[in-house]
Amino acid sequence: MSSKFPPKKGWLSYEIGNIVHGPGSYYLDDKSITQRFTDIITHQEAHAKILELLKNDKSNPPIMWQLSDPSGNKPGHLIVHKLKFLRQNLDADSSIDLSVKDIPSLHLLNWQGLPHPEGNHVYYLKKLPKQRGLLRILTFFIITAAVISLLALGMINLLE
Repeated sequence: MSSKFPPKKGWLSYEIGNIVHGPGSYYLDDKSITQRFTDIITHQEAHAKILELLKNDKSNPPIMWQLSDPSGNKPGHLIVHKLKFLRQNLDADSSIDLSVKDIPSLHLLNWQGLPHPEGNHVYYLKKLPKQRGLLRILTFFIITAAVISLLALGMINLLE
């Protein structure tokens, strides 16, 4: 199964490496970091699942995915690393503050310098989605703090 599937808007692809090498296999049992979907074996199915995951978890979105298998079974199935993955122990990559733009340079993808055995590319987010909800919460707290400060200073009197 070759990786001729074009990345969709917002995604880039990298033709070298296997998403489950080294630290890519460390968090297979923690679904908040890495998820496996053994029933998804095509790029079209994978992309549909990725869109669903992006919609459902904006604070910890999928940032990297590939059709692969930790045991080397073929065909590979969908394996997804989420944003939280970049904050874990990643061996040689642990000492740097990682972002999605660093994914192609990760040692876990490049240590062999070979493409995936089935030719499947690694797909990764071009940039993180905007956190609009977080911005709204932050704005609410800033305005609330300003009003409380003005009340404490006597600049606003709500009792008159």
